[in-house]
Amino acid sequence: MGANIKLEKAVRLMNQKGLKGLIIYSRGLCNMLSPNYLQYFAEFRPMGPRNAAVVTSSGEAVLLVDPPWDSFRASSKTWIKDVRG
Repeated sequence: MGANIKLEKAVRLMNQKGLKGLIIYSRGLCNMLSPNYLQYFAEFRPMGPRNAAVVTSSGEAVLLVDPPWDSFRASSKTWIKDVRG
């Protein structure tokens, strides 16, 4: 399986708009009336109140997870290789 399609699309759009980076933030709330963009992008449902994926225009992605001990579970669920608590 090659590079993630969502990452490729995000990088392409960032470069078209002249952006150097993108932060996809989640407060960890689940509500059917409010989409969870981090869950869609990273394919990981966060537990804690402060989580984010940071994407660079060169295609690097980091998943920041709160609480820190949840990083192990996050690593097993997401396609993002760099997961930090």
